[in-house]
Amino acid sequence: MKIPHQKSKWFITPLVLAFIVSLLSETLLAQNFQKGDINIGFEGGVQFTDVSVGSNYLINSPNSGTGFSFGPYVEYHVSPSVKLQIGLNYDKRAFSLNEPPYRISDSGAVLRNSYLQIERDYDINFLTIPLSVAYVKGSDKFKIYIQFSFYYSLYLNAHLIGSNDLYIDSLDYQNISDTSINIGHNFKAFDEAVEGLFNSSDFGIRFTIGGLIKLSSNLGLTIAPGFTWGMANVYEDPSINSRWSRVLKLNAGIVYTFRGNQRE
Repeated sequence: MKIPHQKSKWFITPLVLAFIVSLLSETLLAQNFQKGDINIGFEGGVQFTDVSVGSNYLINSPNSGTGFSFGPYVEYHVSPSVKLQIGLNYDKRAFSLNEPPYRISDSGAVLRNSYLQIERDYDINFLTIPLSVAYVKGSDKFKIYIQFSFYYSLYLNAHLIGSNDLYIDSLDYQNISDTSINIGHNFKAFDEAVEGLFNSSDFGIRFTIGGLIKLSSNLGLTIAPGFTWGMANVYEDPSINSRWSRVLKLNAGIVYTFRGNQRE
């Protein structure tokens, strides 16, 4: 079954948000970060993941899933307003496949009153390394930052929960060659590890608008919604044209600042 190519759902939104933040930043007070400051932080949160597919995909379009990510990061301020970041995240992504009932055949005979219905829920786990650059603006108490990231993800493992519902009508049963199949519903459930189905790595870009609330001169809380686009094929099979489409990522965390020796 062929489906139309899915377009990115959130193409304009990051540009609009960036414009709003640039306007807001002009009204904020001068920041207190200095060149040489190092931030150590930990953040995590929920992410709503999706898989976009090309027209050569043979089954129904995947549905979005809910996952999460968390991990530490280190930041270095190359100036009061620019910082570099490297992180290490445990990254759980998810999506589902729900194929509506469709007719099947056996030994060349079309089973006109029988059908097969497929449901699949996949959880795929990665170890992700994001490399980022961010522009920071704000006051002593609150800061806003715009961050662009390149990430590389190493596949760890995957898990499948799903089912096959094969319904055989009594009028079609005479054409069934498999004696283990009965008239009526032949239901099979899956709850197992998945091997060899997904690509061993992924890479892509991320756009984040974050906020930092300073609890003290060294300690702060962060909140960072962002959008991510994957560039590598999701499946190991290159003929299945598919990409990770991270619709929305919502992170929150805590960060501690070590003051550098260099001051401007």
